[in-house]
Amino acid sequence: MSKTKINIGEVFVTRGVNAKMENSKSFSREVVLSLHQFESGDWGETSEEDALLNDRSIQDGTMDVMGAYETSEGRIWVKTDKMPDKTITTVLFPDEY
Repeated sequence: MSKTKINIGEVFVTRGVNAKMENSKSFSREVVLSLHQFESGDWGETSEEDALLNDRSIQDGTMDVMGAYETSEGRIWVKTDKMPDKTITTVLFPDEY
């Protein structure tokens, strides 16, 4: 687990996550909490190997990182990708990948 706060850039949610957020304030709070955890380097329910890969990706600047978090609506993934001109983070359900 990285102790460094990361730049998550612009945040997007998929249609599936958005639909659940519109219908559930508690799920919306869980998504926000997961984003805060992710931003602080807490990768949630990922393997130790994936957590180490995330940490290395932050150190080398590629910023290809992903976290997994359990919510009342099932597992969500938070994924950050660094583009040449910006960084984007997407919240999605695994079946939307």
